[in-house]
Amino acid sequence: MRANLQELVLFLAVLGCASTARPAASGGSGGEAGGDETGGAGGSPVRDAAPARSVDGAPEPDAGPDAPGPADTAPATGTQGPTALGQIVYSQDFENGHEGITFSPTNLPESRAMIVDDPLGQRGKVMRMQWLPGDNYRIGQYHPRANISNTGFYYNSGDRVSYAWGYMTESDYIGATMAQNISGGDPIWMLRGRAGGELDVIPIGNGVLSFKMQAKRWHDIRVEVDYVPGAAGSVEIFIDGQMVFTRKGGLDVGPRAHWDGGIYLTSFGLQGEGPNTARTVYISNLSVGKR
Repeated sequence: MRANLQELVLFLAVLGCASTARPAASGGSGGEAGGDETGGAGGSPVRDAAPARSVDGAPEPDAGPDAPGPADTAPATGTQGPTALGQIVYSQDFENGHEGITFSPTNLPESRAMIVDDPLGQRGKVMRMQWLPGDNYRIGQYHPRANISNTGFYYNSGDRVSYAWGYMTESDYIGATMAQNISGGDPIWMLRGRAGGELDVIPIGNGVLSFKMQAKRWHDIRVEVDYVPGAAGSVEIFIDGQMVFTRKGGLDVGPRAHWDGGIYLTSFGLQGEGPNTARTVYISNLSVGKR
């Protein structure tokens, strides 16, 4: 009897504690007051949350607050060639025609000076120049050519200019002038290709240069001209960032100097294998800067 009474008292005590116990927390915007745990959106506490994991179970990288999303990532861009120094006063990349560029001679058919896709897939649109055996497009008594002329920009005595462009030949036999600056009669400078990628510069050069052009690859050419008379005048020619020619003084100074480029057959190119050798070259963006 005594044992039964004790069990009854214990049962009533347990029942009383259960009826006065605190109810479980309901969801809310924050956690319990006075606690060190912060409630989430559903009121459940968060402590030392495990890192998010990808499908394969590896932790997801923390992008950080400044990491760009897909909409913020700029598209990759390539280059179409070199850029002249100084303040750019003329630029033509052939992506939208050839404004400021005329054919030389003017009756040169489009098949010999045509805007095409870069065959190497590196420089977008480029100008393809061709001379084929039997072609006789010329100006007056001068040699045959398939040239373009930058009639969109001229410079004069006292100017300091920078020219830059890309040049590629399909063969290391060139046998033609590749580019020049000319004012009236004689060229200010003329860069010529020979056989085997050899180069020379006239009328102010001193023989074959040490640099050789390679076929089917882009070469970046830049020419700096201080177009002033006397000893202060100068020409510097760079190919692929390397200075290949420099000359002080002796420039033919005149009005309306400008750039020509492409294929202009030389006496060397009209000898031996030259007359029967087709030439194809490409020119990428031409830019001019004033310094």
